[in-house]
Amino acid sequence: TYNSDGYLASTIQTLTGGSYDSYYRDSLIYSGGNLIKNFRKHRNNTIQTTTEFSYGSNTNKHWNFYWNAFTEPFSILSGYTFLYPLLGKTSTNLPTSVVVTEGSFIDNFSYAYFINSAGNATEYNEMRSNTVTGNTSSNYKLTYTCD
Repeated sequence: TYNSDGYLASTIQTLTGGSYDSYYRDSLIYSGGNLIKNFRKHRNNTIQTTTEFSYGSNTNKHWNFYWNAFTEPFSILSGYTFLYPLLGKTSTNLPTSVVVTEGSFIDNFSYAYFINSAGNATEYNEMRSNTVTGNTSSNYKLTYTCD
């Protein structure tokens, strides 16, 4: 469902078949045009994951960042980007940090962007820290094409 501002406010994801048999309900909270928190619940309504987003001043011109980075089937490499219009409005700004909490496990992500003269992110660095993988960093280069 969507809220009155056109942002995706809740979703239900059901995966069945093969090794899949899961049900998730996401509740998404926005402030100032940005997704600030997501609660993912199991079928029995217990919270499985909480994701919190913080933002800087860089304008988000293209990405539905929440789905791009963190959730199938709409992740960066899934090929389902044509379905983005179904996801409602995107956050106004690019996130600078994301904290994912699942029980006692906490996954911290921070982001730094390189913005070109047209205002597009052409590159970004992701720094990740948690108690399982430790500290990692990745660099992503972005290109844009018109279809």
